[in-house]
Amino acid sequence: MIRIRFPMATCHKILLERRTGPALVFAALLLVLLPVMGGVRANASDPVGKLIEKLEDKHEKVRAKAARELGDLGDARAVEPLIKTLKDADSYVRGQSARSLGKLKDPRAVEPLILTLNDDYTYVKEEVARALGEMKNARAVEPLMNFLKDDSTYAREEAAKSLIRIGPDAIAPLVKARNEKNLRLIADLYPFFLCRGEPGTETLLVDALVKYGTSRMAGDFARCGSVLLKEAAYEWAGSRKQKIITPVDVGDRLTWGRCAN
Repeated sequence: MIRIRFPMATCHKILLERRTGPALVFAALLLVLLPVMGGVRANASDPVGKLIEKLEDKHEKVRAKAARELGDLGDARAVEPLIKTLKDADSYVRGQSARSLGKLKDPRAVEPLILTLNDDYTYVKEEVARALGEMKNARAVEPLMNFLKDDSTYAREEAAKSLIRIGPDAIAPLVKARNEKNLRLIADLYPFFLCRGEPGTETLLVDALVKYGTSRMAGDFARCGSVLLKEAAYEWAGSRKQKIITPVDVGDRLTWGRCAN
């Protein structure tokens, strides 16, 4: 390895003395390159800058790791690159980007995250719903309400948790529906009520099932852990000669009261 020991002062001296030949050329090149080399060294000592660069790496594991670590560092410079990475070709990278944006809590990420609720992968949707809850931004309330109707059980439960995290204003329409015994709205948004597990709501949920129930709703009731709702679900299914299907993944269920704490 060649070590350059050619001080900046010497370079300036050569130029001032108007020397000619290789020494002049070498000095001029060093004066141009040294600041650039210094910039490279500065970037090498900047962990955020290095991780942002890795978001463009050809290996998805490298991109995912970089996305996760950017959230841990808490630097706002990572927000725009992570927003861009929400469109990464790899679902795990997208999920890690969403999680980190939730940690950074920058309002610039709210709308891009809301759009990503439409992702094709359950894992990504789950992370996005969680991130919106962490950000506690009122703009996410209506999209999360609609998201309670998603096909993914995990994602629906995460949306319910996020609405509770956002605060009383976010769940005010749901509390109003409960107080007014609005069975139509309770049936539409039942994952929230199951997840919250509030005493006294089981009867309302049974009434909502009887009037507006679906097979998916009955299946969720049967597996949620509430004895009353389980009995109502099997009675509803029996009266319609339907079977309640238990998923292979035993964790794929809404659990009564899981969001209570």
